[in-house]
Amino acid sequence: MLSKISFLLLSTACLCLLANSSEAQKNIKPGNEDELTKNTNICQVFSDNAEIDGQTVDAPAPVRRLVNEDISPVALTSTESEFYQDLGMFRSHDGSYTCMALDPDNARRRFTLFKVTKIDGVVVISSFLNKGEFLSGQQEAITNLFLEMISFYTDIPTQYYVGIKRYFQEFYLRIEDGRIKPSSTQVYLVDEPEATVILYHPLQGSLKGTGLSLNIPLN
Repeated sequence: MLSKISFLLLSTACLCLLANSSEAQKNIKPGNEDELTKNTNICQVFSDNAEIDGQTVDAPAPVRRLVNEDISPVALTSTESEFYQDLGMFRSHDGSYTCMALDPDNARRRFTLFKVTKIDGVVVISSFLNKGEFLSGQQEAITNLFLEMISFYTDIPTQYYVGIKRYFQEFYLRIEDGRIKPSSTQVYLVDEPEATVILYHPLQGSLKGTGLSLNIPLN
């Protein structure tokens, strides 16, 4: 569960963004299960993850609940590992699972596009925006990855997924038009699953840009 401090931040920051999302999720009717793309190889659209003779730019550890910290990933079960691999992700040196993307401006460079880390009681799913800009198709891929992880780690009714998807789409629009600014302390509450938050934050590492990080509590 989020701390009292987190809830104070959320109460002022999320009101406008969540108003439409809450109603959308409550009014969703059964029969929209096909909105979730099951076990799609999300990474293959951007890179086949093959080694290239060039520079690989990694991203820093994902943000966890308002704090940048050294994160020690929890070992995954065989079922989790198989699920991540089905999504096209591969195990990184730090224990996280990642996807790489080829830089459209530099054929000899690739960078971390997605990173998933399971830590103490939380799964952190991040997508990184090189120079703060979405790649073509990245928004849809982020949404698919977020929904896949929500489906795998929670048991919320599938009829909520359409409302959750709309929430994420609205979030991207607010990033693009500047209404949501990068911040390492500002969090936004997602109605479902319970206590799930999303951050849009600056990066401090070899990859210059911003990141979207969804935190799904496991307890």
